[in-house]
Amino acid sequence: MGFYKGVGSPLVGVTGVNAVGFFAYNQGLLFWARNFNNGVEVDRRTYQATPYVMAGAIAGVALSFVEGPVELFKSKMQVQYDANSAYKGSFDCARQIFKNHGIRGVFQGLGATAARNIPANIAYFAFYEYLKYELGATTNPDVVSPLAIMAAGGAAGAAYCK
Repeated sequence: MGFYKGVGSPLVGVTGVNAVGFFAYNQGLLFWARNFNNGVEVDRRTYQATPYVMAGAIAGVALSFVEGPVELFKSKMQVQYDANSAYKGSFDCARQIFKNHGIRGVFQGLGATAARNIPANIAYFAFYEYLKYELGATTNPDVVSPLAIMAAGGAAGAAYCK
């Protein structure tokens, strides 16, 4: 059972992590369009890395605020070895860290998480969009086959390097 210690935090957090990541990425694309492209959205008939890199970086920053605490609680649970553990579960761990150290305790390690997440999300989203472009977006960017999207997502996931 020690193998599964701390799994509660990521199981609950994965939905939030993915939601925040994709929301922040789309907000990053809108930010790029409004501030650097005269309000015009990304033209998916050509591939230009800049908006995807910027949006990926924004997603990496936003994800760090969700993923950092999730991984902190998981790690704290995993390093407990004996029956006299400090934490009864992931939620107890979160409660105690917040109670004893405040919000700064919950976000300890945020800088390291951001240092990992920002380049990983830049690689993921820029590569994903590039592969979608190469696999069919040049003909009609609004109609990319589900197979192409799955292939792009799978290959980009391998590039996530996290």
